[in-house]
Amino acid sequence: MSNRPTFNEILYNVRERYRKNPKRGFDLEDGNLFIIWVIRPLSIYMTPLFVMLGFSANAATWTGAAFGFVGSVLIATGVPICAEIGVWLYLICFIFDHIDGNIARYYGKTNHYGKFLDGTAGLLVEIVLYLSMGIGAYRYYMSIPEKFGWPVPFDPSYLLLAGGLAAVACVTTSYMSLRYSTAVKQAAASVPPKSSDTAGPTARVAGVEGASIKAAIRRIENIVASVEIPLLFAAVYSNLLAWYVVLIAIYRVGMCALNYVRVLYGGRITLGIRRDY
Repeated sequence: MSNRPTFNEILYNVRERYRKNPKRGFDLEDGNLFIIWVIRPLSIYMTPLFVMLGFSANAATWTGAAFGFVGSVLIATGVPICAEIGVWLYLICFIFDHIDGNIARYYGKTNHYGKFLDGTAGLLVEIVLYLSMGIGAYRYYMSIPEKFGWPVPFDPSYLLLAGGLAAVACVTTSYMSLRYSTAVKQAAASVPPKSSDTAGPTARVAGVEGASIKAAIRRIENIVASVEIPLLFAAVYSNLLAWYVVLIAIYRVGMCALNYVRVLYGGRITLGIRRDY
């Protein structure tokens, strides 16, 4: 008789490890209802299957990324049926983004490399998706404009620019956050602040504290993250992908600018008080 754990035994283990893990607290704090009520439960119920198939956490990460890349390519074709399949593949990719963590916790093998790999794969998929949405919207509009729905009040070639701007803003925001957090850690480890330097006021932008701006940005990001994928489905199935691309580009560029201002002014206090660089 086999000693391999059953599906239900693995499911119970995955649930318990997630329930006791800080990750659950992060999900609830973020308030992303789509993740809490849809993605996370699906990932938990799907994880036992991939554990039984022998998947490692990193293998799940790469599998999810593959679904994301293929889905993005299908969206880029501009063919409605391909785009519809593409968004479902991207949804599967998003679910795998949580399955890999479930598998790592199940085996007790969570590590920083896995976190790095997960974040990098997710960023690459997001970049390709935004570029593909711009290309797909442009190709669809140019091929059958009479079935587009709402006509766009601008040159359709701007859809390519919108997809590119969304991708660039995504990369820039990630790079900026990484550089800033790395600089803070290096400064704290190498040059402690002098007591006389820490007595000043916190960083402000137009009279608003940096911490308040950071909290506001996080709330906006959580709200958008809750509706981003459902709206993508609605846009693809309603042939309104062009408008979705424009809106996501405006959102990404705007959030990139807000984060830049926050980091720029926050750095004056957090990093500027460290001397002797």
